[in-house]
Amino acid sequence: MTAHRPGGLAVTLCRDFREFGALAGEWDALHRRCATPTPFQSHAWLHSWWISYGQEGRLRVLLVRRRGG
Repeated sequence: MTAHRPGGLAVTLCRDFREFGALAGEWDALHRRCATPTPFQSHAWLHSWWISYGQEGRLRVLLVRRRGG
C-alpha cells in the first residue's frame, strides 16, 4: 500500500517480515545519520527481535520516503 502526499512524500505500510528484512541497507543508512542513535533503533536489533518475539500478521512499519530519491 503506497499513498502519495503533498510535499513529495510517499508513505508505504510494510507488513511482511521478509520485506522488513530487505530494508536493512536503507534502515542502516538512516540509523547512521541519527544524532543520538541507540542499538535498539538498529535494523539488526529490530529484525531479530521481530523474528524472536513478533506475532505473524502483526508487523506494521510505516515507511515515509521522499519521492524520486
